[in-house]
Amino acid sequence: MTSLSTHRYNLDNLEALFREFLIVEKVAPITLKNYLSDLRHFFGWFVFFLHSKKHNILIDQKNENDLVSYINVDIVNAYKTYLESNALPVKTINRRLSTIRKFCTLCIKQGWMKENPAKKVINIVSSVPSSESSSQVVISKDPIKELLNEFCKDLTSQNLTSHEINLVQNDIDEFLTIINY
Repeated sequence: MTSLSTHRYNLDNLEALFREFLIVEKVAPITLKNYLSDLRHFFGWFVFFLHSKKHNILIDQKNENDLVSYINVDIVNAYKTYLESNALPVKTINRRLSTIRKFCTLCIKQGWMKENPAKKVINIVSSVPSSESSSQVVISKDPIKELLNEFCKDLTSQNLTSHEINLVQNDIDEFLTIINY
């Protein structure tokens, strides 16, 4: 088996394991589809990124846990930067980050990771487009976002660290992604 086919085989195994994990978690069919698509996108970027950095770590790996051991906070941050630099919608970027968090949860359950590096990477907070000025009336406000903003302000007033607040925000964002909000 060539190194490329070995590499593809390992990534296919990881995708199949992730699929089984999501099915057991009873995610909605559209969420399953999105998570698998996002994972394939991440794997494609991951391989390219490692090769571009002259890492040949994927060539002779035999086990899935060998591959995932290279996923760390720096890799997830680099992926986030890549997504942002390609001007993807904020919801797409956040969903893809949520996918990596969920995938790392699987890796922890398999014993391949001790902690979830993706949980240390915060989602992007969408900002109001500059074309909307404060003097304009916003016709359709998003009550969920307003509620979350108030909740975050409340967390800040409780003397929580920014890291603790980010963890809570990431959990909420992951939940909203799962329910397809």
